[in-house]
Amino acid sequence: MKAPSTSDLRLRLARGEDAQTEFKQRLPRGLAAVRTLAALANTRGGWLLVGVDDRGNVLGLADAPAARRQLEELARTRVEPELRLEFAILAFDERALLLCVVAPALQPVRVLEESGERIEYVRVGASTRRALGPALRALRRGSRRARASNPLERSILEWLARVGPHPDGARVEAFARERNIGLERARKAFVHLELAGAIIGSGHGKRRSYTLLLSS
Repeated sequence: MKAPSTSDLRLRLARGEDAQTEFKQRLPRGLAAVRTLAALANTRGGWLLVGVDDRGNVLGLADAPAARRQLEELARTRVEPELRLEFAILAFDERALLLCVVAPALQPVRVLEESGERIEYVRVGASTRRALGPALRALRRGSRRARASNPLERSILEWLARVGPHPDGARVEAFARERNIGLERARKAFVHLELAGAIIGSGHGKRRSYTLLLSS
């Protein structure tokens, strides 16, 4: 993997966490890190940067190679099917960071939890969340490469690609206001795209936000 330039890394740090970027000060205990990797893969892929706090401040790692080995082992033993990962140890402001780049999954991936359950996770905004209900159905349908069926739905996908990834996801009301169309008409189109497996949502009612599920 070609390491990102310093300017690219600074831009990513300044932009902060979102649907395709997660920061960790260090590898947490348990399975939190591999849940993030699986969620990134299940949504649109992205970056996990270890050695960075939630605000994008670079703290560095004392032993980045050991962190890489630990993350590789967790990914190998706790996620199925196998993730497509690339790693780089970066020097930034004289501090070492671990970058893990996650490719979009070709089919839904699951985390083998300590309980023995196999659970799918997704990214919505800057959060890693368990896929339940409509989100889980969208994820599983998305593996069949769902597509928009009319101009309105295509415009929604284009809009989500333009405004996202966003820390809070993107809401129907913002799309309807920008495109000057009826809220109910827009909401129905978003719901249809989610049921088709092209986007994924989280939250309820007016606070429900959406993220693109598939790469075009």
